[in-house]
Amino acid sequence: MNDLVLSSEQKQYAQSIKETMTIIAKNHIKLGQQLINAKKHLKHGEFMPMIESIGLNYQTARGYIDIAKLSICTESNVLNLTYFNNSQLKKLDEMEVEEAQIIIESGEFPK
Repeated sequence: MNDLVLSSEQKQYAQSIKETMTIIAKNHIKLGQQLINAKKHLKHGEFMPMIESIGLNYQTARGYIDIAKLSICTESNVLNLTYFNNSQLKKLDEMEVEEAQIIIESGEFPK
C-alpha cells in the first residue's frame, strides 16, 4: 500500500499498532458471532433490550453481525477488510473466492 521509508522507532510503533488493530478486528468478528448466537437463541423481543443493556444500538450491532456473516472474513484477512466500506464488503462476498482474496490482499477496491 504505502512504500514509505520508516525509521526503526516508527517501525516498532507501527508494528505494535498493527498488532492491536488485528486483535480489535478479530474481536469484531467474535462480537458479531456472539450477537448472532444471542439473537438466534433469545425469544422474540428479547434481543433489543439485551443489546441496549450493554450500550449497543441496533445499527452498531447490525454492523458487527454483517461482518461476522461475510464468508470472505477470516482471521488472516480481517485487518485488510477494514479498508472497505459495507457496500464493497457485500460485493466482495458475492465474488469468487480467489478474485475476492486478491482484492482483499491489495487493500484497494477496483474502481
